[in-house]
Amino acid sequence: MKRIFGIYAIGLIALWVGLSFSCGNRSLEETDSEMGAALITVTKLTQQEIYPGVHSNLVKTRNYLLQANLELSSVIQIKALMVDSIRLVPGFVKVDGANLKVEMLTIDGGNHQVQLNFARNFYGDGPQVVEEFEAQSSGMYIEKGKAKLEIMIDGEVQILELGEITKLESIYAP
Repeated sequence: MKRIFGIYAIGLIALWVGLSFSCGNRSLEETDSEMGAALITVTKLTQQEIYPGVHSNLVKTRNYLLQANLELSSVIQIKALMVDSIRLVPGFVKVDGANLKVEMLTIDGGNHQVQLNFARNFYGDGPQVVEEFEAQSSGMYIEKGKAKLEIMIDGEVQILELGEITKLESIYAP
């Protein structure tokens, strides 16, 4: 139990470290009169690998952090981040500074600041400490080092190009 808690603590530390870095602004605009309008300005898109300090089946965790400003004229649902041709659902969500449950990731119209954390675990042959979870395929080719965001606006799925991911230094637990 202590080992699992330690792994989660490392993930939270990595998230905190990731928040202290930033990259340039990128804007994406999707406008369609039938689907509503959303202006999403990405302020940070990072990737960081965390290596646990215990011998287990978990080799590393790759965390992705997306921070963006949203200007919405209708309701939006954030479904998944797509990287390396896989889909990752959000694991940690903040909207306007308040934590949200992932199951309730519907954002009403208006201006909002969002922070989303996505994680992908890589497994090896060590002792079973972490339950293994296989990431779902996105069904599309995504260039290495780039990302897309799957959202739903007014019931219609949209895929937004997010561009380059900034890689942060890896964290190695003692």
